[in-house]
Amino acid sequence: GKRVYALFGFCDILSFDLCTEKLEDEIMTFVNSIARIVHDEVTRWGGTCNKNLGNAFLMVWRIGDEATLADYRGVARRASERSTGS
Repeated sequence: GKRVYALFGFCDILSFDLCTEKLEDEIMTFVNSIARIVHDEVTRWGGTCNKNLGNAFLMVWRIGDEATLADYRGVARRASERSTGS
């Protein structure tokens, strides 16, 4: 197998239970609207929504393999050296 690195994010919808009680029949419209916003923004920033857990979303941004990670480390190191004058 090949090791792949990724960042994981978790987004929780605040007061979701209260919203479901108040919205009753309109809850699916609300959930779909929230899902569309979350999916669009995560995709816009190069990630994917891996799982919708009702009141929360699990998001993933794939970084790449070990070679890609090493490239990122090099870029970060050079940027740090430029900013600190090292």
